[in-house]
Amino acid sequence: MLSQALSGLRDVDDVQGSFLLGERGRLLARDLPAAFHAEIFARVGPRLVRLREMFDAISGATALTMRFTDHKLHVRAIGSKLLCVLTGASVNGPALRMAMNLVARSVEAHSGEPELEAPPSNGRHS
Repeated sequence: MLSQALSGLRDVDDVQGSFLLGERGRLLARDLPAAFHAEIFARVGPRLVRLREMFDAISGATALTMRFTDHKLHVRAIGSKLLCVLTGASVNGPALRMAMNLVARSVEAHSGEPELEAPPSNGRHS
């Protein structure tokens, strides 16, 4: 169910994929090309959680965007989870925020965390 909610983010132009992390950075769901192996999330997940803890302590911010040369990583707290969306640099910000709000509602409606990691996505959106 959560992977299906994530796939809706691809309706926004320039969204390349997304993933959802649990409280300790564990991968809960993903909608990314197969090039993003599970080992990546094992390293990145806990780092994003620590980054969130830092922002919680300093400003109470619930969202942040990391800008790279050609990409952006948008991170939004949803309770104890983190919704992360990888986009191109020219993504439409308001459209992305609206889509992330819809996904956040789906995540909030889902009780508990899935027991197993979601299977890798093939990176295609139908």
